[in-house]
Amino acid sequence: VWQAIDREIDATTEEAIRAGVPANTRRAYARWIKDFERWCRSAGRVSLPATPETLASYIASVKDSGKGVSSLRQAIAAIRSHHALS
Repeated sequence: VWQAIDREIDATTEEAIRAGVPANTRRAYARWIKDFERWCRSAGRVSLPATPETLASYIASVKDSGKGVSSLRQAIAAIRSHHALS
């Protein structure tokens, strides 16, 4: 059974993770997270923690806006990363 400590990342580990991600990727992820949070507010959904259904609905809306597969993958990665660090 997981305990609270199992869901925590210490500051040193968080910094190591951030340092391992290129600046351009961090900026792109920040844009995706901002867009996801805006979409959640407009849809009346919770962005953090998001349910799988919320993520799926968001990705469907991004796809419907004309974004390609690589953009969808980046959006998912950004949201997963945001959840992991939160």
